Formats: sequence, structure tokens, C-alpha cells
Amino acid sequence: MLSQVTTWIFARSLMNSAILGYYYGAAGTLAYAAYYLSFLTGGYIIGQLRIREATSAQDWLGALFGEGGTGTYNAVIALRLLSEVFANLLVVGFAAVLIGARRVAD
Repeated sequence: MLSQVTTWIFARSLMNSAILGYYYGAAGTLAYAAYYLSFLTGGYIIGQLRIREATSAQDWLGALFGEGGTGTYNAVIALRLLSEVFANLLVVGFAAVLIGARRVAD
């Protein structure tokens, strides 16, 4: 199962990079590659939260900004997950079109 998930993520990354490269040239592909640097930033932030003994990002945001901070964080995470669903549907759609085109050509 882990292999399938890894393959899926890699396929999506290649597709996203190819689309950005198509529309924006090398700059689009490099910008997509630079996106992965954000994981280092996220790791640093999580590390700082752990040093400060926060139990979770929601608890830390709740302590700092109240319920508005927690609610906003949860809304952003929900939107991000929803965008992942639609991005995955896009990959499935492209694969279905390619399979259908191959069957018609045969």
C-alpha cells in the first residue's frame, strides 16, 4: 500500500511540475520544486512548538489567538484537504482519458 501511495504522490508531482513548466517554462518547474522547501519551514515550526511544549498546533493557536485562531487554522486545513481531493480527481481523469484514447486507437 505504501508503494502505491508513494507512486501516486510522485505521479501528481510530475504532473504538476509538467503543467507549470508548460505554462511558465523553466520558472514554473523551478517554482514547484521550491515549494518542497516549505517542508523544511514546517519542520522548523513544529520543532519550535515541541520545544515550547505545545501539545498540538490547534492548542498553541488557541492559546495565542483564541477560538478564532483555531477555527481559522482548521478552515485552512479543510480547504487544503479539499484541494487535494480535486487534484487527485484530476489525475484520475487524465489517466481515464489516456486509457480511453489508447483503447480507441487499438
